[in-house]
Amino acid sequence: MAGKDLICVKNLKRYYKMGDNIVRALDGVSVDIHEGEFVSIMGSSGSGKSTLLYILGCLDRQTDGDFLYRGKELMKLHDKELSYFRNQEIGFIFQSFNLLMNASVRQNVELPLVYCHEKKRNYRKRIDMLLNAVGLFEKQNHTPLQLSGGQCQRVAIARALVNDPDMLLADEPTGNLDSKTGMEIIEIFQKLNEAGKTVIMVTHDKEVSQYSKRIVTVHDGLLLSDETVKDQMKAKSESLNQFDTKSIFSKKVEMGTKS
Repeated sequence: MAGKDLICVKNLKRYYKMGDNIVRALDGVSVDIHEGEFVSIMGSSGSGKSTLLYILGCLDRQTDGDFLYRGKELMKLHDKELSYFRNQEIGFIFQSFNLLMNASVRQNVELPLVYCHEKKRNYRKRIDMLLNAVGLFEKQNHTPLQLSGGQCQRVAIARALVNDPDMLLADEPTGNLDSKTGMEIIEIFQKLNEAGKTVIMVTHDKEVSQYSKRIVTVHDGLLLSDETVKDQMKAKSESLNQFDTKSIFSKKVEMGTKS
């Protein structure tokens, strides 16, 4: 169940300079995301969806506009403070996994804890629990080079959860996976969301987006639509019913004309 505002974005802009040209990756996006939501951000290539996700995850800074996290202006934080915030509050999952290929599964999962200088004895049990949860406890001493793509993404999910963040951000998490494995990853996201985690996922796949609860669509740096999956499905159903009615009516008229 969605709660109070977690993120509030107002008139967000992100411009890049490429030679003599200005690229308007985001050109005035406003959107609120509540605690406990599962939101998909959709859009074609170059629409600005990943730029929006990276700003929400404090991996990039806006050119203009307001970005509040629980009412706090994060972009006023210094780089060191921002790094600590990302480590504690946000879990990242990327299409390319971003794992250390020569480190073990266990070492990859514990990496965020190393950065926050947590003592090993304090997090051993948590890593065991997460590895069990993603079905990789038996492979904890393997390296990512010895795993399938789906298993690598499970390692990335365990790593993203190890600091128990409030928000998970996923950038095309099923993009490098086959459809069956991709659905297994989405099911993990659904379970995490049901447990109270806020999940924000960038995807270009309409089928994948239907497993979230809300779809935000970006086009040419602007917010094109923002609707719940339930409302979207309802509108689609009504549209199909209307089409069927018109189709049946036109066939009856045609038959009557022929007779």
